Amino acid sequence: MRTLITIILIALSGFVGYYIGNNQGYEKAVFDSTTPKEQVSSQNQDETLQSARTALVGNWRSNDDARFTREFKADETAIDLYDNGDGFDKTALSWSVFNSGSTDAGYTGEYQDGVAYLHMSNGKNDLYFKIIKVTSEELSLFRISEGDILLFKKIK
Repeated sequence: MRTLITIILIALSGFVGYYIGNNQGYEKAVFDSTTPKEQVSSQNQDETLQSARTALVGNWRSNDDARFTREFKADETAIDLYDNGDGFDKTALSWSVFNSGSTDAGYTGEYQDGVAYLHMSNGKNDLYFKIIKVTSEELSLFRISEGDILLFKKIK
């Protein structure tokens, strides 16, 4: 009987240790930069901003709602279109990309080194996002005010 209890305790300890070791920091891994802080230089941050600006330009369709598209233009204006069934709701916006080395005056959140942020405004309301991923085909944004993730596919 003691042997059985010892085996169960050892197995339980191993399971708890495995769970704690593999679960640690998972939430942050999605949003934090994968670049270690010591490797983030001002040149890297400038390159990140320029890459993000270039990659954002184009038309993007929401993965969650195919009726919603967002077009980022090279002149840092944007158009949100939503197909409401009777027509399109259209919103004109401005946008800019910034980081801890090139801050945005209206942003009051914490900055993380190596992370590019997106500011969008319709002139009345401001939206701030962390750019999780932007490629020639995919865009992932963390909406800071809501705490949710918006996913897009490039359509042109």
